[in-house]
Amino acid sequence: MTKTVRVLIKRDGTIVLDFDGFVGRACFTEREKILEILSRFGINVDKKLVEQLKPEAFVEQRKELELRQ
Repeated sequence: MTKTVRVLIKRDGTIVLDFDGFVGRACFTEREKILEILSRFGINVDKKLVEQLKPEAFVEQRKELELRQ
């Protein structure tokens, strides 16, 4: 599956990161990399991020639960 990250910086300074094709916690790792790159350009993101997780973010947890049963 192709991995895609969309970065939208709105006029009010809000930054929206949309991750497609990432499974489990991989999107969190990529998010940190992107925030580091943005900071190099002088864009400092407040760590009070609102996250809306997609079902793919829970794949690892589901597998772990299945193994326990």
